[in-house]
Amino acid sequence: CLNLPLHLRYREENLYLAGIVPGPNAPSLDQLNHLLVPLVDDFCTAWEGLMFKSTANHRGG
Repeated sequence: CLNLPLHLRYREENLYLAGIVPGPNAPSLDQLNHLLVPLVDDFCTAWEGLMFKSTANHRGG
C-alpha cells in the first residue's frame, strides 16, 4: 500500500497479514510449505485479476 498517504498506509484495514509462524523454533521446509499454501493461493487469485468497486480516491467506483 505504498501508494496510500502516510496517515492511511499502516491502518489495520490497509494491511495484509500474510501469516504468523508459530515458535519457539523455525519450521522445517516441509512445515513452511504447508504454512505458505494460503498465501500462494491468494497470490494466484490476484495474478488472475481482481475487480475493485471503489478505491481510496474514488469511493463510488
